[in-house]
Amino acid sequence: MSQLDRYDLSVRIWPGTGRVGVDARVARVVAPGEEAVIRLAIHRSARISSLRARPELASWRLCPDSPVPYAPEASALELVPRRQLSSGQLVRFELAYELQLGVLEWGVNMVTPEWVEIGMYFPWFPLDVEYRRFEFAARVEVCEPGYSVGGNGRLTRHDGHWLLRGEQPDQDVVILAAPELVTVGADPVRVTYADRAHSGLVSGLMATGRWLLEWFGAWFGPAPGRHLQLVIAPREKGGGYARRSMVVMTPGGLAEPLAAFRWLAHEIAHLWWQRGDVTTWEDWLNESFAEYSSLLAVRERHGDTAADELLASLSHRAVNLPPVCGLDRRDDRAYRVLYAKGCVILHRLAELIGERAMMQMLRQANEREIASTAELLRLLAELAGPAAAELEAWLGL
Repeated sequence: MSQLDRYDLSVRIWPGTGRVGVDARVARVVAPGEEAVIRLAIHRSARISSLRARPELASWRLCPDSPVPYAPEASALELVPRRQLSSGQLVRFELAYELQLGVLEWGVNMVTPEWVEIGMYFPWFPLDVEYRRFEFAARVEVCEPGYSVGGNGRLTRHDGHWLLRGEQPDQDVVILAAPELVTVGADPVRVTYADRAHSGLVSGLMATGRWLLEWFGAWFGPAPGRHLQLVIAPREKGGGYARRSMVVMTPGGLAEPLAAFRWLAHEIAHLWWQRGDVTTWEDWLNESFAEYSSLLAVRERHGDTAADELLASLSHRAVNLPPVCGLDRRDDRAYRVLYAKGCVILHRLAELIGERAMMQMLRQANEREIASTAELLRLLAELAGPAAAELEAWLGL
């Protein structure tokens, strides 16, 4: 396995004022194209008080435009080395800074007295612009009394702070905090919530989470990681998302049972489907496969009628959309292409090659950690010969 980046973070949060202080130590592997300038993303409010690196820097600068589509409030942090770096070289840098955060425009990240949820959408830590996975540990201190902490990793309480450790490489460090943050359950599924009104959702979520882990594990291979944390975020906007050991949802999406099951299935399926490049059309390997997994789960749990109705809805939404191949991830139609059209294409592929071969392809795609469509097509050619050419045509390759 190639060497991974490493983040060691010390975080201080003042929920009442939206202020966040960070001391970050980063060990970064130089990627091709970074030999002259290392480019990261950090929230535009960052006031950097110190930054030093080994090898030494000639300079560093903050550029106002966001270098990543998922973080519109970010600036580009550019590190200029004194001497040319080489691809694969390890660079270590330390920086201290303060952020003034509030509520992200679409509500998915925020620092308020009632709820703190910070991650890559701000971003509050120096985020890789290619969303590479990394290892991390974060020391978290809430500098106002009465708060509990959560996040996407194993959490331990210490005298005056919490330590959050990622159990497996991830693309994000998510920190949660609230005056009444409650976590219930035991491995493999735990549920975290911050509003007592949501306690009635816990048992159902836990049971559904266990069921989905069992079935997806049977279909695609063992679940990555040892546990799954389901978080009910007390917000109306922003929707849900999945990280390597955590799924975040909003209570509004959990009101109707079948819709809630389908949403939870999609997000939990991302534990298996999140290797594709999220910045390009290759994101179909994440979103289309997660949606197809949700369709399979709906059929298994709720029957053929519910699955056929869902498939009909997806097929209707997939009409007159551009090809998957070459799709601009920022296109207004990208959501429908990746969720609806891509899922319909996978259903057609299953009809073409048969359920047994389809399940074999999905399982081997995970075993081989396939991260590109080219790799997927080679696997499909091994398993089902001419079907690979059909899939190429359907994708618009």
